[in-house]
Amino acid sequence: MSFYIGLDGGGTKTEAVVFDETGHIFLRDVTRGCVALDVGLEHTVAHLTDVLRRTSESIPGGIPRSVYVAQSSMRYYGALMLPELNRVFAGWNIRWEDGGLAIITSMIGRKDGCCAVAGTGSCLFARAGGKIHHIGGYGYLVDTVGSGYILGQDALRAAFGALDGRG
Repeated sequence: MSFYIGLDGGGTKTEAVVFDETGHIFLRDVTRGCVALDVGLEHTVAHLTDVLRRTSESIPGGIPRSVYVAQSSMRYYGALMLPELNRVFAGWNIRWEDGGLAIITSMIGRKDGCCAVAGTGSCLFARAGGKIHHIGGYGYLVDTVGSGYILGQDALRAAFGALDGRG
């Protein structure tokens, strides 16, 4: 039986699943976020390494047939993260991509179009003529327009303003 790992590294959480060729999930691992723009390059690499090692322990033989990692900030830090990650996981079949590429492809396939990410941070991914364009996505502390973080902050501000008569 072949086993696979899918990992989504975002700002709020990192989620990994181990599953077989039928899609049956054997393990789900949810931990803190690990976006290099927010927590730093070294922490992101260490956290991804830890999650992949830990989840692979549930696989007979310890090495999955294939791994897909959708990691926010890979677009900006991939060239710095991948040498160490590829060294640690030498011999593994791993595809590393920015999380937005996984989102746009899962939503519209290979067609032209766009999708907005409104998670901890926000950004827009668009495909035109087969070329990917990325707008925003510089982390929730800097680039918050439309993010879950800023929408939640705005809701709290409005609620407390109403509570004490300012809103």
